[in-house]
Amino acid sequence: MKKFLLFIAITQILASCDDSETKNNIRDDHCDNSTEIICDTSVPQCGEDTILAYIDGCYECVNPETCLPPWEEPVVCYGDDECEYNEWCNPCGGSSCENCEDCVSTCTAHSCTTQTPEELECYMTRPECSENYTAIIEDGCYLCIDPVTCETSTTDCIYDSDCDTDQYCGSDGICTLNPCSTDEELNCYAERPECGPGRTALVINGCWRCAWLDGCVIDKDEDCNDGTQALCDMMEPVCEAGEILAVQNYCYACVNPTTCMGWGDNECLSDEDCSPNKYCNGCATSSCPDCDDCIGACIEHECPTEYFLTCSEDRPDCDTGEFAVIEEGCWSCTSEEMCIN
Repeated sequence: MKKFLLFIAITQILASCDDSETKNNIRDDHCDNSTEIICDTSVPQCGEDTILAYIDGCYECVNPETCLPPWEEPVVCYGDDECEYNEWCNPCGGSSCENCEDCVSTCTAHSCTTQTPEELECYMTRPECSENYTAIIEDGCYLCIDPVTCETSTTDCIYDSDCDTDQYCGSDGICTLNPCSTDEELNCYAERPECGPGRTALVINGCWRCAWLDGCVIDKDEDCNDGTQALCDMMEPVCEAGEILAVQNYCYACVNPTTCMGWGDNECLSDEDCSPNKYCNGCATSSCPDCDDCIGACIEHECPTEYFLTCSEDRPDCDTGEFAVIEEGCWSCTSEEMCIN
């Protein structure tokens, strides 16, 4: 009798450890469209009104009557870099209300095989592939694939380095003629850098420099360096209080950390002088550390923006407290209060 009771207890313990039938996880395969799990995700804990189903090779908690996930207010994404490595920013992954038929972009798990970020061997960030494609990690580096069929992209390029020096890789995966002037001959031993959204690498004075496609302004990092190396014939200077040491145009420079320029020099006079992710604050700094006058600088805003214009118009001068971002290919005035709320 004791042995029988022990057998029953062990059976109950083993049943409770079944990953697919944890508390509230009722398994009913009538909603399944897959026979096995191939995505690298843990088993979710389903609610009382849902069942655990196998959907597109992944676990999904669904309504047993509709076989659809219960509606939740979506967390909006603007690019694959905001999603997990095994997800993509699905432009129609959600809707704005439970019965709405519109599309809201959300991070969605795909069933394509991918390595983890820890297995990445190439030195680059996750790229934004062309429309309806996403990046996975294969053989230690990123590869653009269709997240539904898992087939590789047939476009011209994934990175700027796939294109000629006078071209950049557009959002459609096509090598596009660079609107900024660039030298034809590369004289330095350096690989073409991936500069990020809205930017590309130009050959200036024989070596690569990152610049914004809108306005062709040379990009600088958070320490005001423009990506060049100090090759000039001078000792590294000791900067004054309120200045930082930067390398710009192949030489050392002591600069105002707000403008990345010398004290007293305006970085901008209007928003048109700034990249799409920044606006011109006319009183961001002053002409010296102890001065109480106003000097303009480009300040990064928190609103989402595209980086490529598809309409022919100049950046507008918006009302006080507002600035322009690119939406659906054209400029639109907004404010941080409007876009955050």
